[in-house]
This record gives sequence, C-alpha cells and structure tokens, in this order.
Amino acid sequence: MILEEEYYANIDNSIINKIASDHSYAEELLFSPNKWSNYLKIYLLLTHELSVIEKTKLKPIDLLLNRYYWFKKFYHNYSLAKGIDAGIEQQIFEILEQIGNQDSFDWLIIQNIDNEIENE
Repeated sequence: MILEEEYYANIDNSIINKIASDHSYAEELLFSPNKWSNYLKIYLLLTHELSVIEKTKLKPIDLLLNRYYWFKKFYHNYSLAKGIDAGIEQQIFEILEQIGNQDSFDWLIIQNIDNEIENE
C-alpha cells in the first residue's frame, strides 16, 4: 500500500527543516519549485520522521515499499532534469537490499512500481 501524496499535504515545513538540518540535506533540493522536491520530502519523512505516518500502522515491508516508491519517484524526475547521480542510485540500491531481506518478497511489486513511475 503506497500512501498517496495528499496524505502528506499538511506536513509542517518545520519538520522538513529539522530533517534537512539534522541530516545535512541540501535545502535547494528540498525547497525548489520542481515537483521532485516534494517527492524527496515525503521520502525523508518516511525515513526520518515516522511519527507522521503512525496512524496508518504500515507493516515494515509497506514502509520500505513507500520509501522506495517516493525516493525512486524523486530520482526519476530529478535525473530527467539534472542527469544521473551515482550516490542517489546507491541509496536506491540500499533500499532494495533491505526489501530483499524480507521473507518471500514478490519482486513483481518493484517492477510494477518502476513501470508506473517511468510511464508517468
């Protein structure tokens, strides 16, 4: 289950500012007018501020899939504008490794996510 973008619409920017500060994320990535900026914010919330999704009671695999979805969506749109970034690709691979460590995971889910993002 992927939480839709609207779920995050009312997140206070002070939370994002704190994440950016605490984890040294570039503010120009987080607060740009580009649509990928919002996707990165969602990924960071799912990675560093789980209190924003506590009500959903996501299973661990669903949390990983949401992190993958929003980070992949960020990178897909970012790379179209800025080009390939090996560091970001490494982070995506690390999420995939975590997903792969789950028992009997259906990799078709990842393929479907990738297809959806690439065909937007």
